[in-house]
Amino acid sequence: MMTPEQTKWVQSVMASAGGAAPAGASPPAEAHAAPGPAGDALPQPMLPDCKPVHGQVPGPKNFVLCAMHGHIIDTDKKLIVAHTLKEFEAQHPEMGKLPAPMLPDCAIVRGKVPGPKHHVLCGTHGHVLDENKKQIIAHTLAEYAKQHAGGKAGAGGGAAHGGAKHADPKAAAGGAPNADAAAPADPAQALSDLAGKVGDGATALATSLKGLLDFEWNTSKDGCAAEMADLQKPVDALQKKLGVLQDYAVAIGRGGGHDKGEDRGLELFLACRSAEESIDALAAVFDKDALGACMARRDSTYRTDTGTGDGAVAKAAKHYAESRGNISSSMEALLGTLNEVRRWGKKNHLTFQW
Repeated sequence: MMTPEQTKWVQSVMASAGGAAPAGASPPAEAHAAPGPAGDALPQPMLPDCKPVHGQVPGPKNFVLCAMHGHIIDTDKKLIVAHTLKEFEAQHPEMGKLPAPMLPDCAIVRGKVPGPKHHVLCGTHGHVLDENKKQIIAHTLAEYAKQHAGGKAGAGGGAAHGGAKHADPKAAAGGAPNADAAAPADPAQALSDLAGKVGDGATALATSLKGLLDFEWNTSKDGCAAEMADLQKPVDALQKKLGVLQDYAVAIGRGGGHDKGEDRGLELFLACRSAEESIDALAAVFDKDALGACMARRDSTYRTDTGTGDGAVAKAAKHYAESRGNISSSMEALLGTLNEVRRWGKKNHLTFQW
């Protein structure tokens, strides 16, 4: 027999569909009884006659109500996870109406959310937090991204090397952009392949950045501490963004793109847009070349005073020039792949400005 709460739910569902169940109605004779509110332990496998109803449960879209029994189903895992909606909401306060207060066990993870710095990911529950207000503002990263659709990119977004938009390499050479017809027929596989290219490009650039930072800079002797600090900031910021790209590349490459292609693709798109902004910021510092100019001045002064060059400064200058060349090449290669992601977004009608 159904519980009174489950019977009431079925009656409301039937009424909304244009009919009404008689008071005390029971499920059909062939139906299985739902696990009792205080009885069977959960989770349990879905029942054969479960009827999922979407849009009634707060949180990720894989959690749905069952119109037949009134319990809550995880459609991804094919499991009954709560006897009633009330029980589910009590178990998952983070999935209720938002904004809501942060939970005691929320773990802040920075650098994962494409928005203001005080908007951060919760490593415990996967929702998005406003760190300043101590509130949960979105159930998932994908939900956050959709809420902020149409927003403008941050300062420097889409501009680099003198403020020009990154051009498609093939278009700049007079050829046509990569043809959509060449993409794999399976959209999920196409997204997985694209994520793999992004991951490879991010790894190559991260390796080049590491080569710059691994050098033992003696900035006090070189007299370029301030210039080195100015370079360090955009390098550190870009490294974080590259880490995000690598995480998405791994997740989508392992099949995440097949299971949740729309959300994964949107997340990758936004992460790529954000990474391009950081590439632009580092490119602007390289264009000014304050560190290179400082080391050149130091070497010139030393030569004037001693009649010979400073070996340490010369070694640092050589390493900087080589690293800068490697990093610039890696950035240009990754920007070419990010252009492919931009075209993917346009093809899939994403409304975000990039």
